[in-house]
Parts: sequence; C-alpha cells; structure tokens
Amino acid sequence: MTDQNSQFFAILTAVGEAKQANANALGVPWTFAQMGVGDANNTEPVPSRTQTRLINERRRAPLNQLTIDPKDASIIIAEQVIPPDVGGWWIREIGLYDSAGDLVAVANCAPSYKPLLAQGTGKTQVVRLNLVVTSSTNVQLKIDPAVVLATRDYVDSKILTVLPPNKTAGTYTMVEVNDRGVVQRGFKPTTLEEYGIVNALKVGVTSYQRPILSGLGYGSAAESGGAIEIREAQEVGASNKSIAYAPRIMMHWTGVVSGDIAMDSVGQLQWKGQKLYHEGNFTPANKADKATTLAGYGITDGMPKGAGGLLTQISPVQGRISAIPETRFIATNAATEDRPAGVTYAAGMHVTWGAGDQCIDFLGALNGQEDFFVRSSYQGAGTFRKLWTDANFTPANKADKATTLAGYGITDGMTKGAGGLLAQASGVQGRISAIPETRFISTSAATEDRPAGVTYAAGMHVTWGGGEQCIDFLGTLNGQEDFFVRSSYLGAGTFRKLWTEANFTPALKADLASPVFTGTPRVPNVATGTASDQAANTKFVMDAISALVASSPSALATLNGLAAALGNDANFATTVTNSLASKAAKATTLGGYGITDGVKVGDYGLGIPINLVGGTDLNTLISPGIRLYGSGDPLVNAPMTGAAYVITRGRSEYPHQEFRRIYQNRVFVRSAKVSNPTTTADWNDWDELHTSGNHVHASVQEAQAGESTTTWISPLRLYQAIRSAVYRATEAALGVVRFATQDEVDAGVSDAVAITPLKLKKHSSVGVGQTWQNLLASRSLNTNYTNTTGRPITVTVGMRDQGAYLTEIYVGGVLIGSWDQPTNIIYTQTFIVPAGATYMVSGNAGAAGGNILNLWTELRA
Repeated sequence: MTDQNSQFFAILTAVGEAKQANANALGVPWTFAQMGVGDANNTEPVPSRTQTRLINERRRAPLNQLTIDPKDASIIIAEQVIPPDVGGWWIREIGLYDSAGDLVAVANCAPSYKPLLAQGTGKTQVVRLNLVVTSSTNVQLKIDPAVVLATRDYVDSKILTVLPPNKTAGTYTMVEVNDRGVVQRGFKPTTLEEYGIVNALKVGVTSYQRPILSGLGYGSAAESGGAIEIREAQEVGASNKSIAYAPRIMMHWTGVVSGDIAMDSVGQLQWKGQKLYHEGNFTPANKADKATTLAGYGITDGMPKGAGGLLTQISPVQGRISAIPETRFIATNAATEDRPAGVTYAAGMHVTWGAGDQCIDFLGALNGQEDFFVRSSYQGAGTFRKLWTDANFTPANKADKATTLAGYGITDGMTKGAGGLLAQASGVQGRISAIPETRFISTSAATEDRPAGVTYAAGMHVTWGGGEQCIDFLGTLNGQEDFFVRSSYLGAGTFRKLWTEANFTPALKADLASPVFTGTPRVPNVATGTASDQAANTKFVMDAISALVASSPSALATLNGLAAALGNDANFATTVTNSLASKAAKATTLGGYGITDGVKVGDYGLGIPINLVGGTDLNTLISPGIRLYGSGDPLVNAPMTGAAYVITRGRSEYPHQEFRRIYQNRVFVRSAKVSNPTTTADWNDWDELHTSGNHVHASVQEAQAGESTTTWISPLRLYQAIRSAVYRATEAALGVVRFATQDEVDAGVSDAVAITPLKLKKHSSVGVGQTWQNLLASRSLNTNYTNTTGRPITVTVGMRDQGAYLTEIYVGGVLIGSWDQPTNIIYTQTFIVPAGATYMVSGNAGAAGGNILNLWTELRA
C-alpha cells in the first residue's frame, strides 16, 4: 500500500545502459521516441534494470516534449500528454522507449487514476519522467510536432520565447523589428549621428567639422579649380582638447590636395607634414656635415659595425665560451669545448658580469634543429639547460591542475560521497533490502527492516545478482556496541547478532571436553553412597570422608594419608638420619660451604668494581676485570679523560679492552695485537661505538647528497634519498619507466609510457601478422560473435539473395551497413571489427526464398 514511506524512482534498463554507453563512446545520436504507461496489474511495482517491457502496459504514444533540465544538464525530461478521451485505468508504472522500440528506462509513480469522459469526469493528464544520464550530449532532442499534443505550459513557454516580457513600454521615434515584425527595441535619437545624417553641420561652439571655404571646382579633376578647406587633424569628439586636434588649412588644386599648413603638438607650424624651420628654431652652425662613418661625425663612444659580432656573421668560439672576457654574440662548432651536450653548431649571446668570471649564455642550435639552451657560469663552471618551446613541449597535452575528477576530465572515477564513501552515509527511508546497489548506509526510525530493538545504526549494504540478493553489515550507534549481519533474498532475511569482546568473553566459558573451572563452580548435591559418573560436589566428598575417619585429623584421616605423610618409606627414621648427616653446616661464605670453584663478590670487579688509580697506563692493564676510575691523575693511553669504567676481557693472550665514559653515552673498544702487550704499538687503535645517542642522524639533504661517511642513515632517510633520485623517464631524462596497458596502446593517447613488443604487435595495423581464414563452417547469420584476438580484424561475407531480402551488418550493436540486391545475385561486403567488439550479419538464413550465406572469411591472427 502506498504511503509516506513509499519510494518512487526512474532508472535505465540494462538495454538503456548499453545504448547510453555506446552513444557516449561512438558519438551516435540516441533518440527517445515514445512513452508507455501501465497499471502493473494493480500491484506496487519496483523498477528493475532487467525489464524489457512494462508489467501491464495500458497506453504507448509519442512524446510531447523532450528537454534538458535547465538546472541540471545531466537530467533529461520526457513528457507525454494523455487526452481526456483516453483512460479508464490506473497509472502506476512508466516506460521510455527509443526510436528502435526498445525499453530504455522504467519508473514507478504514485498511483493516479485516469478517468474517461463517460465516467462523468475527464482530465488531460501530463506524465513527466525525469531521467539522470551520464551525458546528455548524444541525446537527440527531437519531437515530431504532427503527432503530439501540446500542454498549456508548453504553448505559454513558446509564446514567451517569441514575445518575451522584457520590453519597456513607451513612445519611440525609431524602433527595431525582427523578421516577424515584432518590435525588439525602441530609440529616441537626439543627434545627427543617431538619425544617421552625415551631410549637415552640427551645432556647437567649436564645429570640429570640415567647412570648405570655396568650391572644389566643376567638371573633371583636371579641370577643377582650387579651394581652401579648414578642418581638424583628426575627427574626434568635441570634448577632446589636445593640441594634436588643432585646426589645419588644406589647399586643393585641380581636384587633389596640394598641401596643408598645420600646427604640431608643441605649437610649431608644419608644411605637408614637415616642420617649418626658421632662424627661431634652427641654427646651421650647430649641425654636422653629412657622413657615412662614426669618425666622419666625430663620434668617439660609438661601437662600430661588427664589434661584438653585431650586424655581421660571427666566427665560432675556439676553446671555451666561458673564457671570453667581454659581452658579445657567439657561434659554436666542433672546436668549441663547452658547448651544450649533443650540439655542435649553435649561435647566440655571451653576457659577462663582474670581473668577467661570471657569465650568462643563450644559444640556439643550428642545422635545422629547434633546441635552445641557457647557462649561468661562474669561473668556468656551469651546465647548459635545455629550454622548452612549442616544438618540444605541448601544454595542450597536459591537464590543468584541478581539485576534482571533472577538472581533469576523468569520467570513469567515482566521486567522493558516491555510495556513501568518504561522506556521512544517508539514512535509509524504507527497506534496506530494496536498495538496488552496493553502498554504505545508516538507519533511523524511517528504516523498516533494521535489526530488532535497534533504531540508529550504520554499515554496508552489498548487492548481488540482479539486486534481489544482498548481504548487510550493521553496527549500532549512540554508544551501543552491538553488531549485526544478514543475508537476504527477495527482501527476506533476519539480522543476526555478532558476539564481540563487548558482549562475550571466551575466557569465562569452559570447554565441553575436559573443562577447567575457575572461581567457585557449583553442582547439585549427590546422595551419600552414590556410585556413578555423576559429578560430586565438596559436600558429598566431605560427608564420605567424615563417615570414614570419624574424628581423626583431616591430614591423617586415612592410612593412605599417613603413608603419604611419611613419603611411603618403610624405613623413614633411618632415611631421615642419613639425610641429616649429608648436609653441610650453616655458613656465610663459599669457603664455609667448601666451595672452591665459585667467584666471590669483588673478584675481577664483579659486584664491586676494582678501584683504578690515576696515572695507570692502560697499555699494561691485561688482567681481566671491571675497574672504576673516578678522580686523580688522568689515565695514560685512554681515549678520553674523565671518570670511566675500564673493562678487560681475556687474559695475557691477546686481551681486549672497553672504555666506557661515565655520565656520557660514549664507549670505546680496542684489542691487543700481541700476547702480554705493554706499549701502544702492541694495541690496535681505540674505536668508538656509535649509537643513536652519540651518532648524528643524517638529514634529508645529507642523505640525498650522499657525501658524508660518518653520519648514520635510517631506512626512512635511505628511502627518501632513493625516491628523490628516481624520476619518471621522459624523452629528455632518464628515470623509472611505466609500461602501457593494451588499452592505452590501442587508444594512443599517452606520450609518457613505454610499449612492449608484444603489445605493439597486438596493436599493429590490420593485416600485419594476420592471415585470411575461411570460417564459413563455424559462422551463421543472425548470430553475435566477439573479436577476442586483442586486435582489429577484417571480415568479408558473401550472400546469395533468393528473394530480394534486406541484409544488415552490426558491429558493437551499431548498424554499419545494409544492402538489398536483386534475386539470385551473389554479392560480398567487407568490414573491420575493433578488438573486443561484437559483430553480426542479419538475413533470412536458410528460409524459403531467403538469403543464403556462401562466404565468410576473416583476416586475423
């Protein structure tokens, strides 16, 4: 029964999904043509992607309107108008059909009764279906106006399109109309220009016009007389007061401008654009005689042509560019020692600075190359760096930096929040088992099939098959710690509670086999004298013992207890006497117990270190022991001064020492070269033991530079150093290379990955490594086949037409060709099938008078 918890939605069918994907991939227009409505046999339908028809369709008719939602370009709005004379049934389900007659979308809706006029009432009902598609670009919004009805809203919107209510009412001198006579705009001109008048003088204090003081003459240009015309240098607005627009006198003769007198921007007069010189603005004595050289003009600080390579072809550098002391243009050849790697001939600029030991070089490669280089050099040291230009770098091949999938043009990635990922999962309104897709979920009071006694929970809903099977995982919220699982089929399934350490403690449970009880376990009392495998409690045992021993002490209440107390020894007294005789007298020292092979406290410094006096020569310290030096004269031949422990191991035969500084985390070790060492030459050098406390940890920069031999490096720093040194390989740099997948090779869109020979072979042009194969015995008409070779193949089919029947070729579900030849004519067709695509040839295979397949060959590996 429909109520406030009912859910209504529209989805693409499996056929619709396939056609949409095909339209997006191939750019083929996809046309929605008709809409069907039905009563679902008076049930409450749930749309399914596997549907190919409505449950009970009552009407199917062309669409009245097909538009894109103005607020969301991914939503297609399909509309059908049902007239008053159609009806007599309920509308509970809606279907959308494309031009091929396939059901591509299905939806349910709140039940609505469509009455007939004969029932005493009638209505024109509009049914709209809002459908979300991945792209509306390839949806053809085409409606046949001859077969549809128009709603009042549709007509009103069209009228508003033609006559939009955005005009300002009023009376206008001039108006602008469109090709249908509708006024678009109105004007009230106030100037000559606004009226389009060009042959009248304007009113104003300054005319800014071109009055001609006398006529330009009559007849041909050769016969025209003279005239004087006064006008500005340029025609501009009257508000411009620049001297550049001052009046000029133009003199005409025989129809042409002979010359003009004008004022320049500094108030000087000009004749025909040339300044008029007079004794007030020109002194011949201040001018030099005309010459052709710098010296001819007496110029001493000018650089002659050719200096520094200017205005002449420059000679190549012989030796090092960085050794040139002056700024100049340069060229390189094989004799140039410090030219860019891989470049012989180049030309450019050498700019020095300071005392000439610093320079900047700019070079461009010659001989048809288009590479350019720059270098900053100090005292001859510097490396040429290649520049990127539109010849070796294409910004269009790089994506703009973005923060979203759409910003990078990624269409096959799932956005944050989809399915509840990385977002707060939305609450289920209705039944969890009715959700057709896998997603994260939460529950509330509006969730119908949540675990018993649980209102708020969150978890995962995993669907399988056509969506009718699911697995649910839920954990309760609001501080509870209960978890539930459920396996559901067609909405039927029960949530089962999980046992966790919050509600179940295995350690408190006993095994069924050989249990070990703790605490105070209790069992029912057993009647005295019972002899069976029934468990007995302590009361039963004590009653039995009390009956046996009467008032005897509990430890000696039985003969067995007495025997056990004596160790079951028949000569107990003799045994005790002999045992006492074998015991040593109580003492406080090893000697008191007669122990000769034990080490006493203080021997070799154990327990109490041996005191080591100042001035002791460590070279002569060869007896084993732990010694403590605290003060006094410094120790001789010690690795450092200060209080320390000195540990000697071994004996006179090649002893070794350890020097540990007190209050510091420093330890030194050395070993003797000979037996009984006495001098420094008899010992190896002291080696300091490095620890994380006294050994400096290499920084990221030191690890990357790899220069130090004394600092230690952690695995993290080693990884960072290796990672910083490993670059992705490019055309100009060595580094780590990634191999392209077969799809990337086939698409041919990446220039930053490598191709293996095998994938290149699979992507080779049609015919390379392929042979023609006769597959007539294994091929049939009206049957879909799939190209599983991993490469495009070529297919040729031959048909004999027995009755002028139509034959069609489909590749990837798309019609790519059709023909209909006269009866009893053999004809062939050849087509290419991409890797992974399906292909089919249709016809009346084997039917009486139908088409007969007599050739099927494929060019394939």
